[in-house]
Amino acid sequence: MSNPAKKSSDRVAKRLAADADSPTPTFSRPASVTETVSNYIRSQIASSTIQPGERLPSEPRLATTLSVGRSTVREAIQALEFAGLVRTAQGAGTFVTDNAMNLIRPYTWAASPTPETREQLRETRLILETALASFAAERATPEDLDRIRTAEGSHEACTDLGVETGYSFHLSIAAAAHNEVLLHTYQSTSDIYHEVYAANISSEDFAAEHRRTIRQHRAILDAVEAGDAKKASAAMTRHLKDVM
Repeated sequence: MSNPAKKSSDRVAKRLAADADSPTPTFSRPASVTETVSNYIRSQIASSTIQPGERLPSEPRLATTLSVGRSTVREAIQALEFAGLVRTAQGAGTFVTDNAMNLIRPYTWAASPTPETREQLRETRLILETALASFAAERATPEDLDRIRTAEGSHEACTDLGVETGYSFHLSIAAAAHNEVLLHTYQSTSDIYHEVYAANISSEDFAAEHRRTIRQHRAILDAVEAGDAKKASAAMTRHLKDVM
């Protein structure tokens, strides 16, 4: 009996292999290998090389196709899953979500942002994330707090520019707010923030930037753990104004 999911996975693997030598999205700063793989798979979804509902090739097969380690593929898939672009079904594999295209390409104007667009994105992020931090302080469960602590621990331990781990921290805060509409809105715009603001991150003063970000993340985490919505919102505001 034929296996439709395996056939779909095989088709995706062949398309990825054929396209593996083509340029992947680049920014004006170094990217980690995990981030490069994550961005590459995002680009394949955006270009419809991988369709909603299709199963991704297995972890070993992706690692071979993209010439990276299995742990790198695993971390990249986890980041994509957290962003709502893929879902993993135990024993069945990893599939592109039906809503992936809406999440990955919500706004065509983001491809060439103007100064006005950048400022509007800044305002939007401030409004969204300060509200999310406030709600997280009021609503976070013990499980939510564990996920936030884990995300921040990964960010503190990273040795690259920490963009993916930084977003994992922010997304864990967003999830802890327990507002599906706000979470979906944040997921829909997180890739845009990523691309528009990535150029602001400099590898030259990474050590100083990383230490400052860790302090700011800890302040947000402390306020959320304490259940202090006002302090959580204020700490998030200070952090965003600094990084943007």
